[in-house]
Order: sequence, then structure tokens, then C-alpha cells
Amino acid sequence: MKNKIKKMAIIAIAAVTMGMTANAQEQGDMAVGVNMVGWLTPSYKHVVFGRVPSYTNIGIGAKFSYNATYLLRFAGEFDYFLEKDYNKFWDLSVYSHYLFPVATKAVIYPSVGVGMFSIKYSNPNYVGSTTSDSRVVFSLGGGSDYELSSNLILNGEVRYKIFTNVVKNYFNFAIGLAYKF
Repeated sequence: MKNKIKKMAIIAIAAVTMGMTANAQEQGDMAVGVNMVGWLTPSYKHVVFGRVPSYTNIGIGAKFSYNATYLLRFAGEFDYFLEKDYNKFWDLSVYSHYLFPVATKAVIYPSVGVGMFSIKYSNPNYVGSTTSDSRVVFSLGGGSDYELSSNLILNGEVRYKIFTNVVKNYFNFAIGLAYKF
């Protein structure tokens, strides 16, 4: 009997919580935004695309998202990282997010994605030192959104980037603002 009461209480709390957040994300909602992105590599040197990349780097990004349903969102993002140690790179990816409303204005979500990552190494001190390469990259991660107003959203994500044909993989993070319309 006690287990039935506990189950019913949990279901009731979940229903009330879902009802409170119904205005946070709606089917058909779209948003555009900007990100500050960071790139974190392991603490040891290794070679990617024939070069030793920087340990950390920052960049800027632009994003677009579309809520296909109340709980399923698709997003596209382009991130350009600032040149560091003669490396320039960018990442163009698409993601899907499964939204878990946790409060009236807050949502958390797991994220899975696929994209294209490109790097260019060019050292002006050495003739013929320019090389570039592109790889398919898969992403696993998670994030959260917080509604600052009915149209302005603060968000953050952490992703694990898995490259094709590369032994080591990376983490990146994004912190941004989006305008929902």
C-alpha cells in the first residue's frame, strides 16, 4: 500500500512539474543565438591531423534551434576558434536535444550530434608549412537553458567530440544567449 501511495505521489509531482513548464518550450519555437566556445584537450601532447594542437582555445559561434515537439529540439551551430599556435579551426554541427523541464524557466537536456571539423596549420616562419584537413566529428553531451525573459534564453553545453580516424578526442563547452521567436 505504501509503495502505491509513493508511486502516485511521484506521478502527481511529475504531472504538476510538467504542467508548470508548459510555457517554456512549445512545438514550433525557433531561436537564434551566439556562443562563446572553448576547446579543452587532454593535458598531454598528441598529434591531430599531423600537428600538435593547442591545449585550450576559445572562439565564437552562431546557432539556430527549432523545437520539433515539446520535448525534441534540433539545433545547428557554427563555431570559429581564434588562431593559436598557427592553428585555425572551425566546427559546423547539427544536434538533437531531448528536453527535460526541471523548473518553470529551466530545461536540461542530453545532446547528440554530427558535424564537420576543419583545421588549418600555417606557420609563416617555415616555407611550405601550410596544411589543412577536415574530419567528420560526432558529439555527445548535455546542456541547460534558463529563460531570462519570454524571448531571451541563457544556455550552456558541454560536449565530448569524437573524430573519425583520430586516436584522441576532445571536450568543448559553449555558453551563450539565444533569442526565441
